[in-house]
Amino acid sequence: SMNTVELHVPGMTCGGCAAHVRGALSQVAGIGQVDVDLAQGRVHASCTDSLKTTVPAMLQALMAAGYPAALRRASRTEQPVPASSSPAKAVHDASAPRPSCCR
Repeated sequence: SMNTVELHVPGMTCGGCAAHVRGALSQVAGIGQVDVDLAQGRVHASCTDSLKTTVPAMLQALMAAGYPAALRRASRTEQPVPASSSPAKAVHDASAPRPSCCR
C-alpha cells in the first residue's frame, strides 16, 4: 500500500535548499515521489515502507542534511487530507550543518 508523509521543513530558503531536501529524502529506502513546496516550507512524499520506520529515517536524513523537520501528517491513503490549522514546530538544531547554498 502507498503511504503519504507531509513534513514541515522551515529552513528552506531557495531552490538549492529544495534540491538538497529532495536529494536527501530520495536516499531514504522506500521513498517514491517527493514534492517540495518552498513557499510553504512543506514536503510531501510517498513511501511504500512502514511509516514507523520511514518517518524517523526521513527526519534523520533531513537533520543530517541541515534541515531540521517536523512531521505534519502521515497517512495510508492517497486521498488529500485537510490541512492542519497549527503546523508542528520544527526545533532548529544550531549545530546542524547548513547547506552550502545558503552559507
